Amino acid sequence: MPKKVDADLLQDYGISRGNVFALLSTLKFLNLIDDRGEPTADFDSLQTTGEEYQGNLEQIVRKAYADLFSKFDLTKDSRENIRNYFARNYSASQAGKATTLFYGLCSKAGIPTIEEKALKIPKDRVVPEKPKAEVGTPEEEEQKGDEAGEKEPEVRGVPHIDIRIHSRDFSSMQPNQIQVFFNGLSKVVRQRGKSEEEES
Repeated sequence: MPKKVDADLLQDYGISRGNVFALLSTLKFLNLIDDRGEPTADFDSLQTTGEEYQGNLEQIVRKAYADLFSKFDLTKDSRENIRNYFARNYSASQAGKATTLFYGLCSKAGIPTIEEKALKIPKDRVVPEKPKAEVGTPEEEEQKGDEAGEKEPEVRGVPHIDIRIHSRDFSSMQPNQIQVFFNGLSKVVRQRGKSEEEES
């Protein structure tokens, strides 16, 4: 717990000089430090871990953005709506950064948004049964197996991910939601690649 959070301290932590003022303003906005730069009780509450930390952060975020939460349902309203809110009420030029910060805080605090909701596959989703294939003679079945092998070559001894995406899965999604999906998928693939490199 620092006695005071100021520009010198933040630069000691590796924050670039150009970002110091913005970070100090954000800490004040979230009521983590007061006008003198002294840590508040909310700052102290974040010195925890696990579910307690996340719960404390959620309270801080909901209190700081109380007006926004009173006007929007994050599980229904789009990122564009939130960005327009920041543009109207704060700064049009900084609305993009403010939106990114807000969604980042919501993610850390476990506050559900429409973007995270779009990535989750409902557990009760009904999968239609595949029609039973007609069984032919042993010779016909062997020929079908050979044709399938030609269409889907084996990946011998190499871990792989087989992903099949149907257009109907995205028909109800907004473009930004689809982008979030592929960004998340790309992140998973990169992390898997790093893990395999470290193991080798």
